[in-house]
Amino acid sequence: MKEVKLISFGQCPAKLASELKPGDITVWNWGITEEIVCKDKETKNQIVFSIKTEEGKILHRRLNKDRLVGIKL
Repeated sequence: MKEVKLISFGQCPAKLASELKPGDITVWNWGITEEIVCKDKETKNQIVFSIKTEEGKILHRRLNKDRLVGIKL
C-alpha cells in the first residue's frame, strides 16, 4: 500500500485521488479528517469532490487525479 508523510501526524496510508469514492475518510496535515460525500465533476486531469469537514460543513475540494491523499482505514 502507498503511504504519505503528513506534518505532525507521520506516515499514513494513501490512495490516488482518482481512486477515492463516497464514504472514504481523507487525512490531512495535523490529523485533520474529511469525509468524501460525492464526486461533483471530473475532467481529464482533475476531480471535484463534495466533502464534509470535522465541523459538519459541506465544501468542495479540487484534486489532481494523480495526487496521493492520506486515508483513514
